[in-house]
Amino acid sequence: MSGCRAEKRRNYKQPLVRPVPQRIYGRALLAAENSLPMSGRRVEKRRDYKQPLVRPVPQRIYGRALLAAENSLPMSGRRVEKRRDYNKERKMLPVYICEDEESIRGMQRECLEKQIMIEGYDMEVVLCSGSPREVLEAVKKAPGRGIYFLDVELKGEAMDGFALGREIRKLDPRGFLVYVTAYGNLAFETFRYHLEALDYIVKESREKMEEGLRQSLFVITQRMRAEQGEHREYFSVKVMDVVKHVPVDEILFFEATARTHRIALHGMNDWFDFIGSLRELEGQLGSRFLRTHRAYLVNVDQIAELDLKGREIRMKNGERCLFSRNVKGALLERM
Repeated sequence: MSGCRAEKRRNYKQPLVRPVPQRIYGRALLAAENSLPMSGRRVEKRRDYKQPLVRPVPQRIYGRALLAAENSLPMSGRRVEKRRDYNKERKMLPVYICEDEESIRGMQRECLEKQIMIEGYDMEVVLCSGSPREVLEAVKKAPGRGIYFLDVELKGEAMDGFALGREIRKLDPRGFLVYVTAYGNLAFETFRYHLEALDYIVKESREKMEEGLRQSLFVITQRMRAEQGEHREYFSVKVMDVVKHVPVDEILFFEATARTHRIALHGMNDWFDFIGSLRELEGQLGSRFLRTHRAYLVNVDQIAELDLKGREIRMKNGERCLFSRNVKGALLERM
């Protein structure tokens, strides 16, 4: 009646439904899809924090964190080379198991694989079978030195463990034969057949048999090291629960990674990282290694050539690392 604009009063019997405000960059906006902020500024929708954030998995190449996308470029613009797959190139000593009882065969494999992993031996169980013919076929396909754990009595087979050992000796004269059997009185047979067996393990109990298997691997490792040279120097370091033993002359260089107190070892046949510092390694390894850069400690004997313009070192296996300007003279003098 007053001439003023009248608005229809709401029915208070109906519950009041208010639009749910949504916070975007500190502004309270109505949840309507096309609503605009009061300030007129551009608003970007915040991500839903209830959903897990999925980040690209970084992969380490020369101490730089690069996104795992195939065509991604390094942040520094430097040339990046993909790290070699040492597991494929590494020469592993094959281990063969021939045992007619499936349960004992599985136990032997489990024990050997566990010990190989713990000690970091360069060995691999490649065949676990109850058939001597299958073992011989595998050895013929992959000739070379191996380790053989053989049962003496192979039930249902044309040849026993001693006959199998004779055939293996024809294919692998320098291989390691270890007999595992329930009959301790047959040990002398290995001498009669001139098999030169490394050991004869009796299946008295699981504990004693596993101890015999572990001891055999240890003795084999010691013999192979002695063959390579009694005075060969090794670099030993604990990585997780495994103790690594790397010949010093096979180490290319050490690299300080982006992770605090983590050092990467680049070897001819291996790559791994561990807790340490380049300063401690420099004092430990002596004059054979040269600190060419704040991030690199290099085995001078493994250097193939220097790129003086790019200040890069190319190692004998093709890998590259850097050197600083102030060590250029020392490098040229040592090469």
